[in-house]
Amino acid sequence: MDSILGTVTDKLDKFLPGAKQQVKQFADKAKAYMNNMTELEIKVMEATNHEPWGPHGTAMQEITNAAFTSDGLTQIMGVLDMRMAEVGDNWRLVYKSLLLLEYMVKHGPARIADALLSNRLHRLEMLKEGFEYKEPSGRDQGINVRQRAGALVALISDRERLAEERERAAKNSGKFGGVSSSQSRYGGFAGGAAAGGGGGYSSGGFDSARQGGGGGAYGGRRAPRFARRRRRRRRRRSGRRVRGV
Repeated sequence: MDSILGTVTDKLDKFLPGAKQQVKQFADKAKAYMNNMTELEIKVMEATNHEPWGPHGTAMQEITNAAFTSDGLTQIMGVLDMRMAEVGDNWRLVYKSLLLLEYMVKHGPARIADALLSNRLHRLEMLKEGFEYKEPSGRDQGINVRQRAGALVALISDRERLAEERERAAKNSGKFGGVSSSQSRYGGFAGGAAAGGGGGYSSGGFDSARQGGGGGAYGGRRAPRFARRRRRRRRRRSGRRVRGV
């Protein structure tokens, strides 16, 4: 059935770019409905979907928080096991599942790494060594999965490094109000993203605001309060009389 659907969507995509992805998304939702999935399971499905970006840092944090309960972890791993069994042009489902697992290993309960080592190491090794998929254009997307699986195996197999990564993640979470700065690394990836980086982000919106025309550094808007205070302090030092701004 999957192969028939794949053939149909491949042909449809030639005439309607993006149609294949939309059909797969619909199939995912239908599967969730038919299997009577829980809200958490659906959240994991959405975080590891066919979209060419993500999983989003906020979604990963919410999923990881749920993993601190036995029932939550069971639901999460059930969906991820299903995702990691995908093959071929469903490579994004596998890749994003590995991204989520890496995040959970660093930010979630310690038993996740133990569970991967004891019950899923063989699966991860298979992905590392044997996942293959090339687009019709010849572009190798399987390498993304192979490299990401290899990185995860290396992480959970090195106890000292894993402890350091978890400590760093905990410090960053406290520093940034519960949202680790490393989450931005998982925020998006293009079709051929290198697995070593896990995506990336740009500060385009912030930069464009700073570079807005006509008003200097703040794009024509009134300078923030801290900047006005700084100007007043400078004027006092230079002996000028300062009036209220």
